[in-house]
Amino acid sequence: MTRGWPLASRHPRLLRNPAREGFDDSVRPIARLRPGRDVTLFSLSTDVEAALGARAATKALNTVAAWNDAAPSMTRDHRRTIIVYLEESTRLRVMDDRVTLSRRKFGSGEGLATSSKPRMSSRKQAELVVVPID
Repeated sequence: MTRGWPLASRHPRLLRNPAREGFDDSVRPIARLRPGRDVTLFSLSTDVEAALGARAATKALNTVAAWNDAAPSMTRDHRRTIIVYLEESTRLRVMDDRVTLSRRKFGSGEGLATSSKPRMSSRKQAELVVVPID
């Protein structure tokens, strides 16, 4: 499904297990798109019916396809991620996650290695769309 997408990462298509911290069992991440870089499809737990998981994954990839031609997701100071969550086995919630990074100044106790590492200065999440699963 993602064959024609403009993805320029070393690994443009990924399959991952989701990180469990910060999520409850009624809301599960199912797909993540970093425009211009990669698309990730997350595994679902065994308590989700296989047919429902297949429909949800297909619908999630079709939904994030609207943002696959967006500007690259990562610059020196900004990161953008489109995340699709499976909620209550009935709908998909699409969120836009934007992170602003800042870099420390070299000097005043900061070495060259630590001054080049960015730190998160702000994070904004916005709901883009809620899609029912057919």
